[in-house]
Amino acid sequence: MDEVKKYNRHSIRDISINRASKRTAKPIMQKKPTKQSRVKPVENFKRPGNTKVLLFSVAFLFLAIALAFWILRDNSVTVEISNSTAKAVYLSDDLVHIAYMEPQDGQLGYKIKQITKEASQIAQAQDKKYVEQKAVGTLIVYNDYSTSPQRIINRTRFKSPEGKIYRVRKPFVIPGKKIVNGKSVPGSVEVKVYAEEPGSDYNMQKGVKMVLPGLQDDKERFKKIYAESKTRITGGFKGEKFALTDEEKKAVENNLKEKLEASIMQNYAKELQDNEISFKDLLFIDYQTEEKNLEDKPGSVQITVKANIQIVVFDKFEFAKELIASSDSTLLYDDYKVYILNPELIDFTLLNKEDIDPQYDDIIKFTVKGSVVFNYYLDEEEFKKEVAGKDINTIMGLLLDKY
Repeated sequence: MDEVKKYNRHSIRDISINRASKRTAKPIMQKKPTKQSRVKPVENFKRPGNTKVLLFSVAFLFLAIALAFWILRDNSVTVEISNSTAKAVYLSDDLVHIAYMEPQDGQLGYKIKQITKEASQIAQAQDKKYVEQKAVGTLIVYNDYSTSPQRIINRTRFKSPEGKIYRVRKPFVIPGKKIVNGKSVPGSVEVKVYAEEPGSDYNMQKGVKMVLPGLQDDKERFKKIYAESKTRITGGFKGEKFALTDEEKKAVENNLKEKLEASIMQNYAKELQDNEISFKDLLFIDYQTEEKNLEDKPGSVQITVKANIQIVVFDKFEFAKELIASSDSTLLYDDYKVYILNPELIDFTLLNKEDIDPQYDDIIKFTVKGSVVFNYYLDEEEFKKEVAGKDINTIMGLLLDKY
């Protein structure tokens, strides 16, 4: 089934048969005064209400066909609805759009999806050399202090009962605690930590509780913001071992990164829900490399590159509303959802991407460009639920009452 047909099987209750008065669309954002030539419609636009007579005819034709099916097919009604309200619009990139992590009414919002991919390769080291490696592992950090999220800065220390120090290498946020049935349920987040010093002394089992020394001046926070090792913290080493040269390691690392990035760019859309939309410029990838000697294969070194991926996603209906409001707001109706039939043709540019950390920044700014097709979304399942078990006379009454 092609893309247009896929989304054009919808509910009769959402067919564009409008009441006598037209609704007034409210633009999603304020536009700067521009010349008339900024918006270049590909075709003449007609609001759904302009086809009222035609659609009434279509509706009654549908009823006649449905009635025939009911009479001829053992009182069953087969309904197939098609939607032909698609509108082509040219989007200009001279307008800057803004999206918010916590949007207010009328603002476009976004959220972050986080996924991890990894790839490994085994290389053969020819020589031994003295190496120092820091242990690495994952902690779960808890916030039983406040219902508000707690921001933790880069290089924050975590201290084990034996006094060993481990640090994070990027800032993070611990969600606030929740009160469930009168009991406090801490917010939590997983973070990667690195031993402050190399050596096997920093290797540690999972399940070890740790504190944050930087909070000790605030006794309540120090007590109720804490961590626990989710995994073993391993890899700490000092001594001679088979090791790759820096050049060999870099070559393997770059090869793995290229393969990962190609796969991520090709397949990231599979991570999206049906109601979500995103673009390649909204992918943020942070790579981490781990090196491990295989004890059962002397001289063999396994290089693993992990890609921590953040994908900025929009609700596809809200995103389409944002774009159509800035190009031709007369196409908007409060009761209709709008979506984009061909988002792959949008030239999407995230502004100042190199300065953005989407997990901690509150807004993003972007431009779009290209000729796209908007369509009105009609929910076939909603109609099925509404008329399930009803006879044709009742269905006809519902249609006449609603449309």
